[in-house]
Amino acid sequence: MAYLLKRIFFIIFLCGTIMACEKEELTVESEVIVIEKEYITFELEIVNLVNKHRNDLGLSNLKLLNIISKEAEPHSIYMIEKGSLSHDNLDKRTINLMNITSALSVGENVAYGYQNPENVLKGWLNSESHRKNIEGKYYTHIGISAKKNNIGSYYITQIFIEKY
Repeated sequence: MAYLLKRIFFIIFLCGTIMACEKEELTVESEVIVIEKEYITFELEIVNLVNKHRNDLGLSNLKLLNIISKEAEPHSIYMIEKGSLSHDNLDKRTINLMNITSALSVGENVAYGYQNPENVLKGWLNSESHRKNIEGKYYTHIGISAKKNNIGSYYITQIFIEKY
């Protein structure tokens, strides 16, 4: 009889523990996370130029989303440390953004050495793959990071996502 009571209490304890874990997960999932990001003028001008170009083509504006910019930022720093442009680890950025934002698709443009936003946009528009990202009809949001290296040249990461 004592054995049976111990087992019943153990089962009750186990069920209580499982229910407590479920409540924690629900609280975490429903928690609103605020992502703050300060933009430099150079970054905002690029986003504005991209949206102006899209508007000229009859496409909708891309909404600037801080979480995308926060994902782009470490990549700009990585390129500075590496000393070259790359799309290294784009798959990881894509997975992160799909998980965090429920993005359906992700695209990325990178640039180096441009000293003004107009030339950054011109450089991207002169490249078929970069132009395709900028003019992507299905993209809805954008993020950007522009970081200067030790000689004052910008490394830029621009990420686009499709989100409903």
